[in-house]
Amino acid sequence: MCPRYKASDDDDTDAPRPRPRAARPRAQAAPQPRRPVQRESVDYSEPDDSEPDGGDEALGEPLRAPSLPDESLNDTPLRGEAPRGHLPREAEPERGAYHLRSDEAPPAARRDAPRRRTAVSPPPLADDDRAFGLLGSSDYGSDSGSTARGGEPAPWETFRKPPAKGMSALRALMLILFFPFRLIWYLTRHAPRIILLPLRLILSLCFVGFIFLFIIGIIYGIKAGRYDITQVLRMPERSIVLDRKGGEIGTLHGENRRTITNLREEVPQYFIDALIVQEDRSFWEHGGVDPRGVMRAVGQVFKHRHATQGASTITMQLAKNTYNHRERNLDAKLTEVVLAWRIEATYDKETILTCYINRVFWGHTFLGLKQAAYGYFSKQPRDLTISESALLAGIVCSPNEFSPYRSPSAAKIQRDKVLKLMVEHGYITRNEYESAMAEPIVTRLPEWSGTDNYALDLIRSEVDHILNMLEADEQHIKEQIMYSGGLVIRTTLDLDLQDAAMHDMDARLVDMFEKNPRYKHQTRARYRAEYEALRARDPEAAARLRPQYLQAACVIIDNATGALLAVVGGRDSSESPLNRAVQSRRQVGSLFKPFVYSTYFERGYAPNSQLSDDRLRPGEVPGARRWNPGNADGRYTGMHPAGWGLLKSRNTMSVRAGVRAGLQNVVNYALMAGFPAPPRQPGPTIYLGTWEASPLEVASAYTLFANGGVRPTPYIIESITDADGHVIWHNQPSARRVFSPRTTAITTAILQKITKPGGTAGRMQQLGFTAPAGGKTGTTNSYRNAWFCGFTSELTTAVWVGFDKPRTIADRAYGGTVALPLWVGIMKQAQERGYAMGEIRGTPAAPRSMGLRLCRVSGMLAHSGCEYEGTAYTDNLVDINQPRSLCTMHREHTDPVPGGTRIINTGAAVIVDEDQAEDPESASDEDEAVDPEDMGEDIAEDPDA
Repeated sequence: MCPRYKASDDDDTDAPRPRPRAARPRAQAAPQPRRPVQRESVDYSEPDDSEPDGGDEALGEPLRAPSLPDESLNDTPLRGEAPRGHLPREAEPERGAYHLRSDEAPPAARRDAPRRRTAVSPPPLADDDRAFGLLGSSDYGSDSGSTARGGEPAPWETFRKPPAKGMSALRALMLILFFPFRLIWYLTRHAPRIILLPLRLILSLCFVGFIFLFIIGIIYGIKAGRYDITQVLRMPERSIVLDRKGGEIGTLHGENRRTITNLREEVPQYFIDALIVQEDRSFWEHGGVDPRGVMRAVGQVFKHRHATQGASTITMQLAKNTYNHRERNLDAKLTEVVLAWRIEATYDKETILTCYINRVFWGHTFLGLKQAAYGYFSKQPRDLTISESALLAGIVCSPNEFSPYRSPSAAKIQRDKVLKLMVEHGYITRNEYESAMAEPIVTRLPEWSGTDNYALDLIRSEVDHILNMLEADEQHIKEQIMYSGGLVIRTTLDLDLQDAAMHDMDARLVDMFEKNPRYKHQTRARYRAEYEALRARDPEAAARLRPQYLQAACVIIDNATGALLAVVGGRDSSESPLNRAVQSRRQVGSLFKPFVYSTYFERGYAPNSQLSDDRLRPGEVPGARRWNPGNADGRYTGMHPAGWGLLKSRNTMSVRAGVRAGLQNVVNYALMAGFPAPPRQPGPTIYLGTWEASPLEVASAYTLFANGGVRPTPYIIESITDADGHVIWHNQPSARRVFSPRTTAITTAILQKITKPGGTAGRMQQLGFTAPAGGKTGTTNSYRNAWFCGFTSELTTAVWVGFDKPRTIADRAYGGTVALPLWVGIMKQAQERGYAMGEIRGTPAAPRSMGLRLCRVSGMLAHSGCEYEGTAYTDNLVDINQPRSLCTMHREHTDPVPGGTRIINTGAAVIVDEDQAEDPESASDEDEAVDPEDMGEDIAEDPDA
C-alpha cells in the first residue's frame, strides 16, 4: 500500500489531504482480471524537458501531488476501462510506491473532485428496495460486462459470477432462496412508482402462498398415501359374540349394519335426491372437494363469527367414516381432502354414494340406510315414501338431536326443510311437496330381543377395556375391531341360563306383587298401556317416559374360575336399558355382616366368644357417640356367642363385633373381597350394611366363602380370535386370598346354617331347593332394597330387588321373603341345566366334635374363676370352633374346680387348667390353617336360645 502523501510547501494549503488506500488482505483472491491499461510514471517535480524519464528509480520515493486543474477530473473512462486513479490489479506497485498515469490527478485532487456515476455502477436503490431488504448485496452489478438494459443486472446474471473464495453455504442458500423475489423485483422494475411496492408485495405473497400449498400438498399426499383406498369398499364385518357353548349371543362393531349392494334397485330415487340436496348439492360435478362450498363456509364464519355450515362433501364424509377420523381439527380435515381426491380418482359416483349410505350413522345404533329404515319405520329402503326419505336425509347431520323417537318436533322441522329444498331444485313437483308435507311422522319401533342386551352391554365395555390395555405394538388389534371387525369373541355366558333367569325373575315378581290387587306401585302391564296411549297422543313425551315398576337384577358366577355365567340387569332392556347388575349400586344391608364377623374371627376371636345383644348405649361405639341402632324385631336377649349373632343377624351384636375387630380392619378386608371403594371415609354404620355395591360386586365377594377364603377375579371375555383364526387375546384367570382357611371355614359353616330352618333364609327348603347351600339375606331401611346372595358347590348367585328411585317395596319386604324366592327359582333353572350342587368346599364329611367347659361371658376356656362366678358351661364344638385361651374376664381362684371337662365322644374326664391352655400369642399360622376335611359344620349357640 502507498505511504501517506505529504504535501510540499508549494502545494495548495486549501487542498484536502488524500485518504490512504485500504489494505487488501493477502489471503483474498484477486477478482477477474480486466483489460490491462498501459500506464506510465509521472514525476511531479519541476518540469525539465531535457531530463530523461527516471524509470524504476522513481519507484518507492514519496511523491508530492501538486494541485491540478479540475477539468482533468471530468474525463469519464471508457466502457470496459478501469476508472482513472486506480491501478490495475496485475500492475500494482510494490509497497511504498505510488505510480500515476500522466493524465491522472493526484490523490488530493481526486478526493475533491465530484464523483460521477459510470456505466458499471448499478443505479441507486429505491427507498422501498432498501426497506424490503432483498437487494442489498454488495456483489450485485459489480461486473460491468454483465449489466442489463438500464444499468440494472438481471437476477440470473448474479449466478454467472463465480462465487468468491470462501463464500459460506448459508450465503449461497440465501441467494437461491431469494432468487424468486429478485426475479419479481426485476420484472416489475418499470411499473409506476405508485403501485410498485404494493405490486411487489402481492406477487411475493402469492409466491409464498404457492410454495406453502405445494409443501402442504406433498406432506399430506404422503400421509394420505399410506391409507388403503380399497378399505372404502370393505364394509366392517360382524364381530360375533359366542356363549360358553358356542351359541351366538349377538354381534359387536357392525351388529346393526345391513349393506345395500345395488343403489338403483334398492334405494328410491327421491331418497338419493333428498340426500344430495341436503348434504352435497354439487356431488355429481365436483372431484371430491367443493370449492364453492368451502368459500360459502368461510364466508359464513366471517359473517357470523362462527361456523354455521360445513364444507365437507359426501366423499369427504365417506373418508372420515371409513378411516374413523374422530378429530375435528385442521390436520384431520386436510387428510380428508386428499383422501377424497384419491377416492374420486378411484371409484365412480354411484359406488361412492353406495358406500356412504352403508356407512353413515343414523342414531340409535342404526348404521347404514337399510338398518335406519327398519329401525325407524320397520320397512325396507325401497318402500320409503317421499316424506320418510326426506326425514332420514334431514336427520343424518345430527341423528341424536333430530331423532324422531327423542324429538319428533325437531325431526319434522328437518323433514320440512329438506322437502322445501327438493321442490326448489326441481326434484319433486309442487303436488308431491304438499302431499309429503301433510303426511304425519309415524315411527314403528321394531321388536327387539331384550334378553341378551344387558350382557352385550357388559361385553362391549369389557372389550373396550381390553383394547385400552393393549400395548403400543398391539394397537392393530384395536384398529381391526373398530374398522374391519370379523372377530370371534368367546364369552363365559350361558345364554340358555341367562334367558331362563330373566324370565323366571319377571314371572315371580308378577306373581308375588303385580297380581296382588292391593299392590300400590306401577306394574309392568300398566306401564306398557300408558306408553302406548301417550305415544298415540304425543310421541315426544312417550320417548321420555321411563318405567317405574319394580325391578330385579342377578349375577351368576362360577366359583372355581370367576367366570360370569349370567348377567341380568333388569326385567326388559328394551324398556329400560340400565344394567342394574353392573351399573347400579345400592346399600347391601345385612349382606355385609359376614365380612364383619370374618374380620372379627380373623383377629383371633372364636365363634363362641360372647357378645351382648343388649341395646347399644350412646357413646359405646367409637366415632358415633349418638348412634345406637336397635334390632329389627325390637328384642334384646343379653349375652350370646358371636356365631349366634351372625346366624340370627342381630344388629347390636354385629356392631359390637365390628368394634372389637376394628373399623379400618373391616374396611381393608372388604376392599380385598371386591367391594368398591366408598366415596367418602366409611363410619361404623358399615357394620350394618350401609356400604353400597352392585350385584356383580356382591356375588364376586361371596365367592370366597365357597373357595376357602380365595376370591377369583370375575371375567366375561374368554378369548378374542381374528378372522384368520388366530387368538389375539386370551383371559388368564387370577385369584386372591382374603381370609385364612380357618376363618373362612367358620363363616361358611354359619352361612350354611342360615339356609336351614332357624336361619334368616330357612325358607329355602320350603321353596323346593334342598341342595347344600349357604348365603345371607339383606334388607335396608324402610324395605327399599331386598337382597339375597347364596352359593353352592359350583355357583354363587346374587339377587337384588327394588326400584330405580328407592322407595318402600312393601311392608315387611325382607330379603328372605322377596329376594330369596327369586334366587331359588334361578338355582333350580341352573340345576335343571346340569350344574352340580354337591358338598361345599370346607364342609367336612365326618366332623369331630368335643365337649369343652367354656365361660359364658368371654367365650374362652373356663377356669376356676369362671366356675366360682357361675358362668361356666359345657358345649359341644367342632375342632375349628374351639377356643385356644383361658377366660380373661374372671380372676382365677385357688378353690378346686367343682367339675371337670368331659370329652363327650369317649366319656373320659379331662381337667382343664391354666398350664394346659394354649397361649394365643404363641399360636402359629400352621395352627390356624386347619385342614378343610377336619372342619365341622356345628356352630356354638346359646343353649338357652
